[in-house]
Amino acid sequence: MTKQSKIDIEAAADIIEYVALKDLYLSDINPRKEVDEEGIALLADSIATCGLIQNLNGLRDERDKIGVVAGGRRLRALLIAVESRPDLATVPVKITTDPVVAEEWANAENTAREALDPVDEIRAYRAMAKKGSPLATISRAFGVTEPHVRRRMALANLPEAVLDALKARDISMGIAQAMTVGDNETKILETLDRAKNSHWFSEHDVKKALKPEAIDSDDRKAKFVGLDAYEAAGGTITADLFQEETLLNDPETIERLFEQKLQAQAEAIRAEEGWAWVMVSPESNVFWYELQRTEGFARTYKIEGVLSEEQSERYDELAELANGDAIDEAGEAELEALEAIIESDYSAEQKALAGIVVNVSHRGTIVVERGLVKAEDQAAAVEQGVIETSKHGSTEAKKPEKPAYSQKFIDDMTAIRLAAVQTALLTKPDYLQSLFAFAMSPAVTVP
Repeated sequence: MTKQSKIDIEAAADIIEYVALKDLYLSDINPRKEVDEEGIALLADSIATCGLIQNLNGLRDERDKIGVVAGGRRLRALLIAVESRPDLATVPVKITTDPVVAEEWANAENTAREALDPVDEIRAYRAMAKKGSPLATISRAFGVTEPHVRRRMALANLPEAVLDALKARDISMGIAQAMTVGDNETKILETLDRAKNSHWFSEHDVKKALKPEAIDSDDRKAKFVGLDAYEAAGGTITADLFQEETLLNDPETIERLFEQKLQAQAEAIRAEEGWAWVMVSPESNVFWYELQRTEGFARTYKIEGVLSEEQSERYDELAELANGDAIDEAGEAELEALEAIIESDYSAEQKALAGIVVNVSHRGTIVVERGLVKAEDQAAAVEQGVIETSKHGSTEAKKPEKPAYSQKFIDDMTAIRLAAVQTALLTKPDYLQSLFAFAMSPAVTVP
């Protein structure tokens, strides 16, 4: 055994010492008797690359040797890794002389292992990756999933100052994860300072600071355009592995593609349905009363179809067969034709004088407002019976004329007049007597 400092073992139930591998052995107390040899080889690669991150636990015996009670896999891997890393010949071991304590350590090792500090884990993965280890190898070596390694590797690309702040608990894991959307180190470090100095700096604030112009893939315009079309047009993206979202970095590209696609689809709807004109709106919600107020539009309504007596009887027969699942294909086709007649629709005359307004909803889908008549076409529409003057005249209440004087000015003048009258009555009380006499005289007629 290497020379160790003299410590009162009885006073300290467990201590950490650096012990030579040759003085370590696997204790019978250790619960892990069988191991996966491939897993041990992978762990050896990890230790050779990153070093021993977590110490062993051992029980000192009467020969002054250390029986490893927790960390058996690490001990086996160390015996392999030391061949390429001679400095691993001496490793830290937490030691006790109490068999009861050693038993507790062994049981704890078997049921719950102390998790690595996230930053230590991140740096360990990064070290293995730099040595050429693929994701699958790293995940097997640490007993974690590949997606977990991929997310940790995204953090590994952050500046060291961010990892140091995370290690020191100056920022949260969520803040660090949000910083992975950035690709400018200067901006990331500036954002780090803001996050460290403000408890109110949220993950959303971090993303807006690093990507102020970026559009979320959940945005209605992004959904309408589509990610494939955006990338085909040269747009770039940033994937947020932690929120499972994508940021689109080129808002100008999105705007251009949005306008082009909206115009094209709006014109296609106009042509297919036969309307006189089409107008597009960039808004997510288009309300009829706003179109009426701002554009002066009137509205024409669908004409409800009417079946003849014979058609009505036939419709009832077919509907009864359909409800009883006894209708054939020919009957279904006939029923659909009759339903098409019943369903209201716009006439060719209406469409010749009316148009549509097309917009994109917050879900990224096309919305069409139909049957709108421009102000210059409304006289012709009334003449042809497409709209009615009484129904489609202005519904806005006539605004009252603005008074010549403000109400405050009138109130002030009234107060001044009252004060003048009161002053006059106090200085010349005979005026009051004259007014009273006048009011009581027969010449005064009270309405």
